Amino acid sequence: MIVYCGLRHFYIHHFSPPHPDSLYILTHNNQTWDFSPELKDLGFTNQMSLSTVHYLNKPVHIIPIQLGDFYPYTEEWLNFSLQYTNSIEVEYPHAWYLKLPNTGMCEQFLHDFAQRLQIQDMGGIWGGGPSKLVAKLAAHNLHHREKSNIVLPEQTSEFLNRIPLDRLPLPELDHLLKLGIKRIGELANLPLNELTAHFGLRSEALQKIGRGEDLIPFQARKIEEFHWEMDFTTQSDLLRPVVYEELTPYVRLGVEDLAQRLAFSKKTAQGLRIMAVPPEQEPYLMKRTLKEPTNDPRVLERAALQLIPVGTVKKITLSVTKLQPEPTVQLNIFPNRSVRNILPKQLPAQIGISIPRRERILEMWKELFL
Repeated sequence: MIVYCGLRHFYIHHFSPPHPDSLYILTHNNQTWDFSPELKDLGFTNQMSLSTVHYLNKPVHIIPIQLGDFYPYTEEWLNFSLQYTNSIEVEYPHAWYLKLPNTGMCEQFLHDFAQRLQIQDMGGIWGGGPSKLVAKLAAHNLHHREKSNIVLPEQTSEFLNRIPLDRLPLPELDHLLKLGIKRIGELANLPLNELTAHFGLRSEALQKIGRGEDLIPFQARKIEEFHWEMDFTTQSDLLRPVVYEELTPYVRLGVEDLAQRLAFSKKTAQGLRIMAVPPEQEPYLMKRTLKEPTNDPRVLERAALQLIPVGTVKKITLSVTKLQPEPTVQLNIFPNRSVRNILPKQLPAQIGISIPRRERILEMWKELFL
């Protein structure tokens, strides 16, 4: 099963506005990607032309963004998802897919994802299905009641027959609507030769879409690092920076979390990186290369405690780097057993028994002359 997750107003949330009292529309490649939530109350949508936006109750600024600048903010959500599976495909900084083994795991993840959104005071969408296409359509078209957002394989055909065709950005949309095709599922019901007559080589792709199949299969990203982060100024029991003595137990907690994720992923790390942010100062960045790759929390803890700064810290990030597959333990089916060489019974000296010097000399004399 595939799960799709998306974060609402992700870019606005992590955008530093140059004019705090203004409203913003963020664009990428001349398309609207995000906007201030207040604009939605005024009737603005992603499909509206930007030329129609002039001045509302506040000044409105249109600012282009680069998606690559926002990927670091995605790591927190990907680390949360890695607790459930290593199979993650990132679509955009605000959206990603997970591949989970069964429906029960999907339900559990979606329940926890909804709770995390509530804790973070963020909005989001989510959905599950047998393919990326179905999962994304479920996220955008079904009500967010966790279990009801999962489309089972046997429900795919009926689900696609309810979704309007214009929910997909198809280049053939106008032509298909003129042919009377209104629902996505109807594409699978048309004969292939009829689709070929109108759309040529695209006909097979259109039929796959109508069946809910992905044109590009799920591609799990390669995990290169694991991160753990703690902002002490936002912790309810602190709400302030911490000193070295207070930092130690949190570092131990972070190392244990990283070690668990390494073990779960069957990986080891040979690099450790710590970024500590002091109050009103530039961040400190410390690195260490371990002698051998490991996922032992004790080894990682010793290295981390030697790297953390002595001063006051308001935020700290632990990262394990240079990940490698965990070595396979080869079991020896022919164990080497120590064979005891039993001395002849006629000799008085046996293994583990010491005899006096006089007895040894007597035995040597007997061997030479008798």
